[in-house]
Amino acid sequence: MALIDVENSSAGAVNLEAETHQPRLKIALLTELFEPSIGGQEIFFKELGEILAERNHKVDVYCISHEKFLLNSEDIRGIHVFRYPEAPRYKKPFIKRAKRDWLAILRYSAWVRRIANTKSYDYYLLNQWPLVHAPFLPRKM
Repeated sequence: MALIDVENSSAGAVNLEAETHQPRLKIALLTELFEPSIGGQEIFFKELGEILAERNHKVDVYCISHEKFLLNSEDIRGIHVFRYPEAPRYKKPFIKRAKRDWLAILRYSAWVRRIANTKSYDYYLLNQWPLVHAPFLPRKM
């Protein structure tokens, strides 16, 4: 919102002062994979999270820990990333036809439900394959 100060302007000029205190939103991004994994959804959520964080919103990402070296919790360019469950074989399951570790997906789904029940966010953005977590979410968040 711009504030106009006509009385104190010199020579009829109008002073515009941008309001800098915007309400800060709490946003949860629920995505199967996140950085350092590279793919369409990972890039989308990384860029979206960075833009929202730059605009002073609180951004938390909840994703699967798909590599042994990943931290369970870390900040990446203003985004707080939480990873669970630890599933180093997530992208290479024992049953190759499954494409993903389904036990990890079910554990992740249960975790997402707990997050939705216990945390208070203004917005939740979900974009996981295979969206199995959706039926696990509470009706009211």
